[in-house]
Amino acid sequence: VGKISFTDLSNQAANRYFLNIADIGLGGEVVKRVNAGFKWLPAKLLFVKAITQCMLFYKKRRVVCQNDGEPVYQGKTMSIIAANGKFFGGGLCIAPKAKLDDGLLNLVVLGDITMLDYFRNLSKVRAGKLIKHNQVQYHTGKKIVVVDNKTDKSAPIPLEMDGEFVGHAPVIFECVPAALRVLKM
Repeated sequence: VGKISFTDLSNQAANRYFLNIADIGLGGEVVKRVNAGFKWLPAKLLFVKAITQCMLFYKKRRVVCQNDGEPVYQGKTMSIIAANGKFFGGGLCIAPKAKLDDGLLNLVVLGDITMLDYFRNLSKVRAGKLIKHNQVQYHTGKKIVVVDNKTDKSAPIPLEMDGEFVGHAPVIFECVPAALRVLKM
């Protein structure tokens, strides 16, 4: 299970748990749009529509990201994803090496990528392949810290977890190993 410490929609410190994936940046904005969108559309179409809209209008934010106490990224980012599972967003395999039971979170950093980069690699993401791009990074760890490196008066970086818009950065993602007991049938 993943645990998130963050600032909620009321600007209060909060903690929540997630099973699959949580991310800040574009993903938070996409989820806001999907949840406010036309519910009668198929999920994949809703996500493609929201992602396309967000790619056109989302302003990348500067962040500092640490993984298990080590700096891994600093700069403009499209999205920072903490994944326990592999799939999100209507079937996108954003974290192909993620395992639900390994006691680690997979960190996917989508840095200063463009809309063209996104669409060039969309088929690879759907197929579960790692993206080879100088602005895409993959890591594993137990504790991921992301701080908004605000240099302007931009809005806070949106945060979503398991498809729900819940707040914004700063964020601490932590893995809570063996927190869920599953019965074998």
